[in-house]
Amino acid sequence: MSHYQYTLSFPLADHCPAAVVDFFTQLVEGQTPEAVPEVDEQQLETSPTEVIALVAGKTTLSERHVTITGTATAAEFFMPFIALSEWLARWSHGTGPVGYYHLTSLAHPTLLYFSDGKPYMLQATGTPVGLSDGEQMQFTSIDEEDEEDEEPDDDQA
Repeated sequence: MSHYQYTLSFPLADHCPAAVVDFFTQLVEGQTPEAVPEVDEQQLETSPTEVIALVAGKTTLSERHVTITGTATAAEFFMPFIALSEWLARWSHGTGPVGYYHLTSLAHPTLLYFSDGKPYMLQATGTPVGLSDGEQMQFTSIDEEDEEDEEPDDDQA
């Protein structure tokens, strides 16, 4: 079954409110915040609980640098991740690439960028090549690898 993998990594902006830093600190300490700070929940377009579920237990904070890595089903991921990205972009320092998300049944990830407080995405395409030899990579989705690892049914053996 396909699922999403995601990673975001960025420094917090100097203008980031203490409530947002505290939010990330609570996550790192294993606590589950009750709300997403500094956000109008009407504009969030999804439940704050769904957004928090994407980051709870999946976040590190080191010297004001946030890293979030996780996996989720499509239902758990899509709308909450858009809302999370829009919220995080407001508190990111600088501009440029900050991570990716990847549906495991597809060959390519979607790259994420933050610029001027807004999230942007770029669907990666093309064929990856070896860093040293330029050899083209052969694609196998994670889902196909999982199917190969499964033992065949008695009827198929």
